[in-house]
Amino acid sequence: IKMIFRPLHPHKLCGGLVNIQGLFLKRQKQVAEELASTLADTCVNAESMIRYLVSSPGYDQTLEIFEKHTSAACDEILGYARSFAPMAVGADRWTNLKKEVTTGFLEELPNHSSQFLK
Repeated sequence: IKMIFRPLHPHKLCGGLVNIQGLFLKRQKQVAEELASTLADTCVNAESMIRYLVSSPGYDQTLEIFEKHTSAACDEILGYARSFAPMAVGADRWTNLKKEVTTGFLEELPNHSSQFLK
């Protein structure tokens, strides 16, 4: 086990031809890249994150945040007409319309999951 981590700093012998350093430290960059790749493939990938999000107690809060941003996007799309839309269709109808847009997004999302899942 000591060979993996000791010595910390390289010790060059025979005019620099022989380099003695802990195996892990010598290959730390390669090990870090492989570990990151393994973690990304197994633990921290889109599918695992979505599965965790849907089953977590904070899922309702996530949906509220999504609805808030979707509502703001609907208002932003209308630009100057955003103040007239509630008057034109009625405030309740406008609120329901924005909720329908959010629901539509959530229903359509699984159809596009192959684009962000491996």
